[in-house]
Amino acid sequence: MRCERPEADSRLERTLDASRWTSDRRDASNFGLIIDLYIMPLSRYRAGDFIPPRSAAGEPEGVLMGGSGAAERRKVFIAETQRFMMTLPDEIADFTWNEYSDVPPRCYTVSSESFDALQQEGRRHLDKRPTLGALFGARRYRAQVARADVFLPTLFETMFDRAGERYGSTHTLLRELGLVEWSRPAREASKIMAQAGRDSVELRLPLIVSSEL
Repeated sequence: MRCERPEADSRLERTLDASRWTSDRRDASNFGLIIDLYIMPLSRYRAGDFIPPRSAAGEPEGVLMGGSGAAERRKVFIAETQRFMMTLPDEIADFTWNEYSDVPPRCYTVSSESFDALQQEGRRHLDKRPTLGALFGARRYRAQVARADVFLPTLFETMFDRAGERYGSTHTLLRELGLVEWSRPAREASKIMAQAGRDSVELRLPLIVSSEL
């Protein structure tokens, strides 16, 4: 299934590109990175069971990211993701999404410079340290827009880690994006992240942030 170009604000540049799953992307200050946003089931993404909007250099058009065995491999990832759903925090323990979804995946690309500015400003403006609340077990608030690798389309405030990946909430992402007057360098990333977040809510599918050198 081809990764489609959504209809959205024409001011948002979508130079779409292919990217394989990486969990160590977390500092976009390396400007050699390509930052890609994918809205699709986790199993489809991890199996590479989709056709990117354009092929990587040297690869033919119309080839699945994960190769000819991607669809079969996705079945394994569906089972793994369903087991993962059973480990969600108590706050969202009843939340699920459709890992069997055949909705065409949506993809965006963000410049690494703009994404890095968004991360830095998110930490500066949104991170909060508890004061007196620390005496009663209050935790520091850490901005999801600056840290999460995957955003799930349900509401929760505190990110959680599973297998080295950080999970946030699409709803919280959209709220955070609306709280800051982003600088010019961060504005491109903030607009594209907001559009991808709205797609995630509309489709009730995860938003995955990925990168490659």
